[in-house]
Amino acid sequence: MPRHSLRSLEGYLQIDHRAAPSGTLLAPAGSNFETSTITCSHCHSVQIFNPFRTRPREYCRSCDKYICDPCAGRLPIEGCVPFAKRLDEMERQIRAAEAGALGSVLVDPAGVPLVASTTDTMHADKA
Repeated sequence: MPRHSLRSLEGYLQIDHRAAPSGTLLAPAGSNFETSTITCSHCHSVQIFNPFRTRPREYCRSCDKYICDPCAGRLPIEGCVPFAKRLDEMERQIRAAEAGALGSVLVDPAGVPLVASTTDTMHADKA
């Protein structure tokens, strides 16, 4: 696998409130906030770099990508399960369920059951 710079995995966020009458917590009125972002490889959430953070960013050595703090906490338990792998597994299970080879309970790659909400079930019963 070719090596890459961790900086090459970063995105960019700009919140420009220089001409706005009101602002946000990150960019008060009259200010311009710029920072780097990362997308967690395991859950695909976008994380904004906190300029005041002193501890290092979490990183998965298996997939060679940044991960968020919650996914880093699950890493010793679940291991490396990138988001693309989770999607592939769910797609495989859906296809198997449609073919009748699997029950109606879907599980993610870590073995956690994915349960449909009760409203989905109620609407499915009425159809």
